[in-house]
Amino acid sequence: MLSILFVKIANWLTTHSMLGNIKQHGKNILVMRGCVYRCPEKIVLADNVIVGRNTYLTSDKCKEYNGVNAVVGMAGGYLIVNHGVSIGNDCIIDFSGGVTIGALAHIAHQVQITTHSHGYDYRNEPIGKTLEIGEGAFIGSRSIILYNCNRIGKNAVIGTGSVVTKDVPDNAIVAGNPARVIKYVT
Repeated sequence: MLSILFVKIANWLTTHSMLGNIKQHGKNILVMRGCVYRCPEKIVLADNVIVGRNTYLTSDKCKEYNGVNAVVGMAGGYLIVNHGVSIGNDCIIDFSGGVTIGALAHIAHQVQITTHSHGYDYRNEPIGKTLEIGEGAFIGSRSIILYNCNRIGKNAVIGTGSVVTKDVPDNAIVAGNPARVIKYVT
């Protein structure tokens, strides 16, 4: 009983700490303990959002120089999470290039999302690309969304453990490594 109380207090503290730092937020948000984030000035959470335990929300570059984003090709570099989105435990979401997650989308546990690349040399300046995750999309556990993917369509389903290397159309079900369309939601 005491451990349940501890978890609720830890979640409450984590939620209110994050909400006090980010750019904008709605109501009824739960950020579970262990959530780590960078660049809070570039995070926007709408109403009824859940962010799972030990999730990392990160960006390779946070600052702007002379009004220009630090990551080349970056469209704002914001993380915009629309209403009703749930993000599972142990996820890593890199929003260096900018990520918009549509309403009622679900990102399951241990998903990794990358929106920038250094090419073959990590010392190179990162190049960011935006990613849009459509409304009602479902990304299965342990999936990896790579830098080359710019859009996951509305109501799309990414199978568990898939590696997404290109755009996913609306209502498509994709799976595998690399992920391929296996059928469409009817």
